[in-house]
Amino acid sequence: DGRKEDVTKDAEWTSSAEDIASVSKGTITGKAAGKAVITATYNGKKLTINVQVGLVDRLETDSRVIALGAQETKQLKVTGVKSGGTKTDVTKDATWTTSNVKVVEVSEGLIKANASGKATITASYGKQTITFTVEVDVAQKIEADAIALSLKSGDQKTIAIVVKSSDGKEKDVTTQAEWKTSNYRVATVKKGQVTAISYGKANIQAKFGGKVISVPVDVDTLKYLQTDEVALTLKAGQLAKVTATATYKDESEKDVSKPAVWSSSRIIVATVKDGNIKAQGKGKAVITVKYAGKMTKVQVTVQ
Repeated sequence: DGRKEDVTKDAEWTSSAEDIASVSKGTITGKAAGKAVITATYNGKKLTINVQVGLVDRLETDSRVIALGAQETKQLKVTGVKSGGTKTDVTKDATWTTSNVKVVEVSEGLIKANASGKATITASYGKQTITFTVEVDVAQKIEADAIALSLKSGDQKTIAIVVKSSDGKEKDVTTQAEWKTSNYRVATVKKGQVTAISYGKANIQAKFGGKVISVPVDVDTLKYLQTDEVALTLKAGQLAKVTATATYKDESEKDVSKPAVWSSSRIIVATVKDGNIKAQGKGKAVITVKYAGKMTKVQVTVQ
């Protein structure tokens, strides 16, 4: 006759998967992620209801490539999207795992970088999973702010190092990089600060995140080495002072009489020290001065 009657409490209710969803007098309780079929039976008639518990059609996140430095932390977020487009934050309900706990550990989406390397973080919710690639102190590219350095003895100059990670971010790692010099007699380096020691060439190397970059350094590179006298005529016992001047690549000049190396071709005629020449006996001698790879001469005649 078309009349309707509520038989919810009188019907017999069953669940195809009690561990996923239970039912009592029409009240369904979700217990675990999954699917179940709820059946209501009354007077030989059956009604089935498909139930999904904690299930979504897919998982979404903002970024799936994460670059961190050692001991850094980052909170990841995972959103579950249902068939109707409804979105739910499932970060804390998801199951999180890491492929390498030595590199990175994870708890409820919070990751902590432990050591250099790569690891995969997986978030599972229902039957859906999503993965994150985590790189700790791994560089895709390394750059220095100097192509080459030309210094004078005693000069100091800091080379800055920047790395680019897979997620496109840049980071200054000057103090964290591993530094070394190819020739410590020419130049030393500590945390990017280069100290010029003496004449010569060296390569300054920085290493970070599996990448290496080298910066060539030359120290005391000269254009000229000149003396204020090119020929002297002296009497035995007479003294003379000769000044050696270095002209650098940048056109600056410096008196290098003391650090230069002086020598005489005939010490019985003339001796020399730091540019101070002393006539010893009759004859001719050649005074040679050397500094930073350059050499010049002074002709001495003793009467």
